[in-house]
Amino acid sequence: MAQVVFLLLLVLVLLVAASAAPEPGRAWRRFHAARLGRSAAASPTPSAASANRTLLPTQMLEQLRRNTHKFEFENNLSKSVTLAWVGDGTGVVLVLTTLDFSVLNGPGDFSLYRSENYGKNFTEITGLISGNNVESELGILVDPGNANRVVILSSTMMPMIWFFVGSKDGGRNFVSHTLPFQPLAQMQFHPTLPDVLLAHSVADYSLYITTDFGISWRLLHQFVFMYKWSSNGTLFITTNPLMSDVFRPPLGKFLMKRSTDLGLTFTTVAQNVYSFGLGGPFLYASIVFSANMTRVVHVSSDQGNSWNIAQVPPVKEDQFYSILAATQDMIFMHVDESGDSGHGTLYASDDRGLVFSVSLQRHLYNNQGVVTDFTNVTSLRGVLLTSQINEDGTVRSLISFDRGGEWRPIQKPASSRCASGSEQCSLHILGNYAMSLDSTVLQVPLSEPNAVGIVIAHGTVADAMAVEDVDVYVSDDGGYTWTQVLEGPHHYAVLDSGGLLVAVPSGAVLMQDTIKFSTDEGQTWYEYTFTAQKMVVSGLASEPGAKSMNVSVWGYRMLSYAEHVWVVVTIDFQELLSRDCEDSDYLQWKAHERAPGDTWDGCVLGLHETFYRLRKASLCRNGRDYEVTASSVACPCTSDDYMCDYGFYRPDGKDDCVAEDKADRTLPHICLSGEVEEIKTQGFRKIPGDRCVGGVEHTRQLITINKTCTYSLLRTLVAPATAMSTHTGIVLAMTTILSLVLLLSGLLLWRRMCKRSPYVFKYSELKQNEEETEQDEHLLSVDVAAKSLYRDDSDEEILE
Repeated sequence: MAQVVFLLLLVLVLLVAASAAPEPGRAWRRFHAARLGRSAAASPTPSAASANRTLLPTQMLEQLRRNTHKFEFENNLSKSVTLAWVGDGTGVVLVLTTLDFSVLNGPGDFSLYRSENYGKNFTEITGLISGNNVESELGILVDPGNANRVVILSSTMMPMIWFFVGSKDGGRNFVSHTLPFQPLAQMQFHPTLPDVLLAHSVADYSLYITTDFGISWRLLHQFVFMYKWSSNGTLFITTNPLMSDVFRPPLGKFLMKRSTDLGLTFTTVAQNVYSFGLGGPFLYASIVFSANMTRVVHVSSDQGNSWNIAQVPPVKEDQFYSILAATQDMIFMHVDESGDSGHGTLYASDDRGLVFSVSLQRHLYNNQGVVTDFTNVTSLRGVLLTSQINEDGTVRSLISFDRGGEWRPIQKPASSRCASGSEQCSLHILGNYAMSLDSTVLQVPLSEPNAVGIVIAHGTVADAMAVEDVDVYVSDDGGYTWTQVLEGPHHYAVLDSGGLLVAVPSGAVLMQDTIKFSTDEGQTWYEYTFTAQKMVVSGLASEPGAKSMNVSVWGYRMLSYAEHVWVVVTIDFQELLSRDCEDSDYLQWKAHERAPGDTWDGCVLGLHETFYRLRKASLCRNGRDYEVTASSVACPCTSDDYMCDYGFYRPDGKDDCVAEDKADRTLPHICLSGEVEEIKTQGFRKIPGDRCVGGVEHTRQLITINKTCTYSLLRTLVAPATAMSTHTGIVLAMTTILSLVLLLSGLLLWRRMCKRSPYVFKYSELKQNEEETEQDEHLLSVDVAAKSLYRDDSDEEILE
């Protein structure tokens, strides 16, 4: 008995110690948080945010009260809530609450709820789910290509049995099937076939497939490290050739295989893989040269049949590549600096994804986590946001209006004044980096493709980025000008294609009962008390796509010290904005247009673009059927239509591209399809996607030189795509040849006795590893702000 008591006390001590132990990297975050806090902030000015508040008219107040719906999840002590929207415009919302198994909590528990009216009320449907436990990490899986397909993975504890619980009608009915394995992570839907899913299992890291929506499963391969569907349904995996342990072998010696028939046959397309990823039309692979342990990125545009070496610097063991975004014609790649510097170089590719040039130096990317502020502003073509580390270690925000061709500080609001003695005061937009340092900043910059020109973000006006005095800023012209609209950090959302903005305070002020909304793109804000009982707000939720007129405020109320109740308050703004917008409610707006009298002509990426936008004074709704109306006219090329070519970069504040520092001053060379090509350039190349015609022309020419390059070694290592039987024959043939070579080598060695031959035969071990990619979404569309498409030293999927 004494031994049992001692063990229990030991467990309690360890739990207390674990809860008190600092998180990894916390000292690093404290250092940088202190540095951010010392930035010279703007001088106090009469708050524009307080000046734009308007008393809510009685009629509007009554309309909102009639359309405010509160729901409490009673008798639910779960600590995690997962919300999933099902269908497009169906109003169906699934909510999964979970209490994961732990030493303190005991057995896990879960509840499942369904709403058919955008969250105004819910019905518990837990009884439809087999098993008594659902892990929060596995959550709810909705098919992005067919949102009525829903999958939940559940289990029983004793005995351990796992279930595939699927619905084909948006969660109205579920059917359970026993799984022959324990899932390791969420399953992956096929991009076009709704009955086909992949599942990764715990045992031997085996990969399974179902083609009948969970009824039966087929083993595809054991010891799979990573797996990805391409957009056309081709499956790529990396496997351990030793067929033993899935953890990365020394030097990253994985095989990358491809299947075009749902895993019935596989073809090896690369050997010695370190990492791989998919983005747009490109397949990336990170290759390790065993001679010096450096990794080099290879790119394929034909699903792995052929490869080319990307023209970016190789990285060492303490560095990484990260593909931040990829479209049909361009890739943005971050290359880490050696050491724990927290920054690197941002490169932009040509339309083949092969030739890269410097877009931005000292680009912020925290080594201790996937922390980068790189953000694509989806509400206006060509606009990007990111952060840069200055020489003194401070951080500043930068914006580009031409897809990374040129970066500049963000213009501060006209009403803001710089602190005394500050000469470089500007607006700094807070993203993932600030969120990693300050828990009060809970949301990254937000933009939507159908809310033209609108960007809403947290920011500070100072000589460098700071996490103090954070406010909410709105731009209605894609980032050229900004206005402070709300004081302090907030949760925020865009509704009705930009016709309605909503926000709820977050951070230090925990208990809330008020929501703020604007019908004129942030110029005027109304406040509405949505609940009589204040609550801790966890976030805002609205249907993806920014077309909905409903928003839900999620949070909880504390009933006692150890007891809480989850609460959702859904507000429907349809009655408030009951009139459908007419043609007279819209006006023409020229994108990228500056102030009157400015010599800037508004041509960006070769186009003058004109949009029809809602007038700020129009109190109407765009509606779910609203589509952006735009027209464009090509314009003559200028120097703004060009970015620096391979081997050149643009110094801060300069317009000209200068050659990178190199030991030799010869013309830059690249390796394409196994042949060396020389680039004759004036230092510029046209930005991919630029549509200008005529005007300024910067000549560049690729000249093939009669030399082969490293790519040919990769071709000898990776045979063209063949059937499995053919591949096996090639391996046997190569084995025979290698045996003969070894025999001859032995004879030569015997003849020369102890004399060492001056020639050494060996393979150039190019290693490709699975790079992390995130679904090729929106380089001109994701919230890439928060995630990179691919990082070659990560074991987790970042692109999604």
